[in-house]
Amino acid sequence: MHRFFPLLLTVVTIFSTSLRTYADREADSLELVKLYNSTEGPMWSITWDLEQPMDTWHGIGLDPSGQVVSVSLPGNNLRGALPNLALPQCRLLSLSRNTLRDTMPILGGLP
Repeated sequence: MHRFFPLLLTVVTIFSTSLRTYADREADSLELVKLYNSTEGPMWSITWDLEQPMDTWHGIGLDPSGQVVSVSLPGNNLRGALPNLALPQCRLLSLSRNTLRDTMPILGGLP
């Protein structure tokens, strides 16, 4: 029994890490869909196909685990209000030269 414990511990660790990574990636994609919906995504100059994986979406940078590390959509015809985004690994948010209205939300979900 003792000789199988390290293997079991390794399998459990890999499984729990995979589940957490999937959950983080899914949460990030939902935040990006929130951005898309609140800024008239279908009218963007280069729009996203939400049926495709997030790594195919224009202007989105991901780390090796699939979490969003950058959102770069300058001059892409975003219109409307910027939502409060919770992207905990995002290090770059570039939305210049768009027509965003209202006040800037509290971006507490960004580092």
